[in-house]
Amino acid sequence: MEKEKTGSFVLTLPMKTEKWQEDYLNKVFRMSEIFYNDLLGRMLKRYKNMIQTKEWRGIQDSLLEIYKKSKDADSAAKKDFERQKKDLYKKKSDILKANGFSEYSFQKEANKLRKRHYHLIDSTLSYTIGSNLFKGFEKVLFSKGKKLHWKRKGSLETISNFWNKSGMRVMQMPDGTFVCTWGKRFTIPIRIDKRNCYEVEAFESHIKFCRIKRVRKLNRDHFFCQILFAGDVPRKVDKKTGEFTRQPGKGKVEVDIYPYKVTIKTNDSMEVMSLAPSVQPIEDEIRKLDFKIENSRRVNNPENFNEDGTIRKVKGKRLTWHNSKRYGRLCKERSNLNRIMKIKRKIDHEILVNKIISMGDDFSIHTMYPGAKDLQKDRKGKPLDKSKRKYQGNKAPSEFTIILKRKVNYHPCGYEEVDCYVTEDTV
Repeated sequence: MEKEKTGSFVLTLPMKTEKWQEDYLNKVFRMSEIFYNDLLGRMLKRYKNMIQTKEWRGIQDSLLEIYKKSKDADSAAKKDFERQKKDLYKKKSDILKANGFSEYSFQKEANKLRKRHYHLIDSTLSYTIGSNLFKGFEKVLFSKGKKLHWKRKGSLETISNFWNKSGMRVMQMPDGTFVCTWGKRFTIPIRIDKRNCYEVEAFESHIKFCRIKRVRKLNRDHFFCQILFAGDVPRKVDKKTGEFTRQPGKGKVEVDIYPYKVTIKTNDSMEVMSLAPSVQPIEDEIRKLDFKIENSRRVNNPENFNEDGTIRKVKGKRLTWHNSKRYGRLCKERSNLNRIMKIKRKIDHEILVNKIISMGDDFSIHTMYPGAKDLQKDRKGKPLDKSKRKYQGNKAPSEFTIILKRKVNYHPCGYEEVDCYVTEDTV
């Protein structure tokens, strides 16, 4: 029986951590990265052995032939091909189950591996890591995923649980405060603003599970608790009047989303607004830092570059790079600026979306920006130069579309999304 899907929302709150708790959490994050890579290596071996069998290769060859023949076939032949494909896919799923490619098998394998080597990882965390790895394999097997990637040191951002009953969970103390606790390992208080009605009302909902998020700010790690609540998002209320602060207007609104701007059309007016206006000054600072980083790298490693400035290539040998303290400091500054730019971009998107919602209650969204496969081209199909591609990526029009759709669904409004981006391939 499938689980009933309910609405949910996430609230991210800072935690009051001590130094020993930060050190312990960093150890758990590092151990989780190693555990994920170890489990990935084991499952990749199993996957490679499976796809090399005669039965698997025969099914893949048969499917390829069917897809080629069905292109020019008539309707009767296509129905026959569909039946053949169903039988082949059923055989394929049976092979996957026999070789342990299911979410339960991944969780079971993760729990076995945890008992042998990893003392900092409990059963709930191992189950979550196994489920996340299975989702990656699903993308490779059934979707557009090409390969699975290893976790580099420091690349893991969150560790999570799958429920709020045992392991890492959020609890309410007798004095009314909330803490993030993990058995006998630690109990960390969560900072809640009691004057904020949104946060207070959120804790009245049922808690599904929680995550611990690690954010690197220059030379120190900051930890946040991300709590997933069940139900609808609390509405923000004006303290003076007691009314909801976000109310949709009346009328039809057409929104044309371009790579770097938004055109808003109503019955009475038309506005053209820039996407994420506060991003460009930070991008200019990052560009200056990139020049300093590259210059420092070339000064410290002159033997790794040719006379024309390109990097040397030696067959069968990896180049050794010597980085200075200044290089490391500049890289930290750049990563911190990227973090700030990401936050400011999202704030700009949220403000602009709130303004659009206040204009009407029937929205027609026209996306004028390219998708993932056409990201390197303009509307006429011509390739974009490097500076324009970077500029378009920093404005994040697709993220703006996602936020707009999410916020419109909070209200009883009409919503229609149309992909209007045209290239030479689709004409």
